[in-house]
Amino acid sequence: MKNSFCFGFIIYRINKNKKYEFLILKSSQGHHDFPKGHKDKEDKNKLATAKRETFEESGLSDLKIIDSFSVTIDYIIPKYNTHKFVELFLAEYLSGEVVLSNEHTAYKWYDFESALNVLDFDNSKTALTSAYNYLEFTS
Repeated sequence: MKNSFCFGFIIYRINKNKKYEFLILKSSQGHHDFPKGHKDKEDKNKLATAKRETFEESGLSDLKIIDSFSVTIDYIIPKYNTHKFVELFLAEYLSGEVVLSNEHTAYKWYDFESALNVLDFDNSKTALTSAYNYLEFTS
């Protein structure tokens, strides 16, 4: 079995009611998830990969990275005989307009509960819960 590594962000903002909202992208396959992707040759490290992939998929680059948080999820893709590892960093949205790549068809900012309901994969829900708990604990 081969291993595959991806990196991305759980992006949040604080709305006018002082509540957290999370950016969720809808892929062209119909899945709801966070911006993420594989390392390219020019990426110096995993954070560089996460930044590049986030910009490519969402158009966002003005983010405040929360250095003290990351979460790794993993799963098996039997069709490709692959064990996939995804490390997600946490970042606060500062500014910019979301501009989707051709890999995605929609996006939305969701409150925590709504984000949990729309995410398609349990491991993504677990990652979001970890990020949310971290934000609540450190605020």
